[in-house]
Amino acid sequence: GFAVGNAYTDWAHDFNANLPYGYYHALLSPEAWIEINQACGNFTAACFWPNPNVECNAACGMAIDAPVTKIEASLDIYDIYADECLPVGKKQRVQGTDISPVFDTCADLYVDAFLNNPAVQRAIHVKEGSKWQQCGLDGLYDFNFASMVPNYKAWTAEKKLRLLVYSGDADYIVNVLGTESWVTSLGLDVK
Repeated sequence: GFAVGNAYTDWAHDFNANLPYGYYHALLSPEAWIEINQACGNFTAACFWPNPNVECNAACGMAIDAPVTKIEASLDIYDIYADECLPVGKKQRVQGTDISPVFDTCADLYVDAFLNNPAVQRAIHVKEGSKWQQCGLDGLYDFNFASMVPNYKAWTAEKKLRLLVYSGDADYIVNVLGTESWVTSLGLDVK
């Protein structure tokens, strides 16, 4: 068998779930939610995560833009409950409030600084001039809009593999509502 954890799987299922997730977690005001629903109906993915093959209508785009910008600027979109690591002072030092006994709030920034240190890059044989960044594929590769749902349907139809799917409830981008949507589309008995 295999496990799929919090994985982007299907553009429409996953990215039509972001704004409902935001609303049900009180990240969108009731007024913004009503405006989005009136402008977009039940299809927000085209404007939330634009796909070159699907048009985002202007009214929907306008309804989504301001609230999504506010959400993405004010919290960690991969963990909505995490504290933000804010720059302090001229040297852009960071301070964090530990909310986890395991990970410091600013751990990602420390990792970035460490992996961009030229001495570290030489030691781990990184190509000279490389810049480490989380989600380091941004700008280097095209986003893959292909759905994995047909693959999961084929693999589970053979009844040779068991599938465990899980999602956390704090990830705004690939959230539990999107996962629930594509899992339901498989038409399987869920145990």
